[in-house]
Amino acid sequence: MKYEKKFCVCLLFIVLCSLFFSNCLDNENKELHHPIDSYMPDYKKAVSTDDEGYQIADVVIDSVLGFFQSSEKQFQLGGTTSHDLLGNVKDLTTDSSGNIYILDNRTYSIRKYDSGGNLLKIYGGVQGRGPNDLFRPIAVDVSSESVLYQSDYPHPFKAYDVSEDKLDFLQTYEPKNIITTDFCLMNDEVYVRSLAENPNVEDSLVYNLIHVFSQSDIEFITAFGDMYNSPRLKTNKRLSGGLNGKVACIENTNTIVYTFESFNYLYATDQKGELKWVANLSSLTPFQSIEKVHNGQTRGWRFRYKGDRITTINQVNSDYILVQAIRNKEGTEPVEVVSYLVSVKNGSNVELDVELPRIIHIDLEKKIYFVLHVDQDIRVEVWKNE
Repeated sequence: MKYEKKFCVCLLFIVLCSLFFSNCLDNENKELHHPIDSYMPDYKKAVSTDDEGYQIADVVIDSVLGFFQSSEKQFQLGGTTSHDLLGNVKDLTTDSSGNIYILDNRTYSIRKYDSGGNLLKIYGGVQGRGPNDLFRPIAVDVSSESVLYQSDYPHPFKAYDVSEDKLDFLQTYEPKNIITTDFCLMNDEVYVRSLAENPNVEDSLVYNLIHVFSQSDIEFITAFGDMYNSPRLKTNKRLSGGLNGKVACIENTNTIVYTFESFNYLYATDQKGELKWVANLSSLTPFQSIEKVHNGQTRGWRFRYKGDRITTINQVNSDYILVQAIRNKEGTEPVEVVSYLVSVKNGSNVELDVELPRIIHIDLEKKIYFVLHVDQDIRVEVWKNE
């Protein structure tokens, strides 16, 4: 009897241990493959290329392609044959006078050219964290008041007077907890793409993707845009942040269009954050990763595929935007640029079967667009549709 009790106790102990370790191993080996569509905000509302009733007419596609194909090259900026060498063109914009501004995050500088391509001024040139330095330049845009705004890390915003031939530093603004990945200007407001807490909400776990500030003093107004919505906040922050999220302001319809870092979804809202549409660019391969989970907590990540990356959102006319992405390839194959035409009204979209160059900026008013070449001969070509 004595030995039978000991045997039963030992057997029970072995069973409990096996269950415990089995449970641990199951939890340890649990893997989640991201992104998961059901965790994307409003994913059920997404419009795909082949959705019935959302096709873009061939006449519209032909008109947009015709704009590019009938344009003529005017001049180029940079290149090995130029005395003005470019490093890494991070962003480009123009003002109402036709002046051109190039943000270079390899030479840590802003270059100002006139409408004929003549270099007027260079600001910066040395990497630094001082008020007059550029450390990690991200984006530039010019307001109707001839103020150029430049986002940088760690200083989120810097303002410059660019009236006439000037490029003079004015002020640094540092809104709390904002690390900018992109921004745009519209109706005296700045729309910033940044994963950050919403100061208008008491719950410290509420993060938004778009943060709105006044242009005059960079005072916070509101925030909107939900992040990736898995059960784990750490996962959501990781997959909603990053340095490649984009935002564009479509002024004629007061529409804000923004992206996640490397997902194939576009979101459009009005200026108050009310959702207008969601577009699924279905032929883009999203950023893919594997999350290892143990006892409900993230214990590691493994990257499976870097994914295709949306690089620019440009308005091509009053009704459509051109969205371009870089297709990631294996080895040393040339970079492939994938282009989509997307309706500003409802998110209808189509992948263009004509390969366009990498268009970094379009000035609709002056019918000019800028083509970026990133091979060994880094240059920007300026094309105009007469």
